[in-house]
Amino acid sequence: VEYAKINVELEPLGLKDSENNSGPDKAKTAVFEVTEVPSPAVITAEVKITPRTVNLKSNGRWVMVHIELPEGYSAADIDVSTIWLDGAVEAETSQVSGEGKLLVKFSRDAVKTYIQGSIGSTGSKFSNINLTVTGEVTGTTFKGSDTIRVKR
Repeated sequence: VEYAKINVELEPLGLKDSENNSGPDKAKTAVFEVTEVPSPAVITAEVKITPRTVNLKSNGRWVMVHIELPEGYSAADIDVSTIWLDGAVEAETSQVSGEGKLLVKFSRDAVKTYIQGSIGSTGSKFSNINLTVTGEVTGTTFKGSDTIRVKR
């Protein structure tokens, strides 16, 4: 449940107490009705990122993500322009597979730059990073994560 902060300014003139007396010193209470603000639905998608190990020194062209939506949703209905990797790298191309999954390609250079900024350039030769893919299908947000290995 998300809560919204409400700022209220009361105009003291015109407020009245239970005996119909007006003025700022006469109004003792104000009654407000607060309703719950529903959270937008988020669909959990299954995602698999390949290659499973990204070498920061390699020259490959793409990082690919296979997106599978839960039953009742079609990969063909995904708005590709809304797909992002960790909110930082935009999807470049896509195609629906025969298995009902969407294959999305991200620029490997853009992904490597993002990963480098996230994990830094020092540390062990290998590390793991969890990446989240988000997007929209028929106006509803979907989200899925996968962990890959990174070679410095």
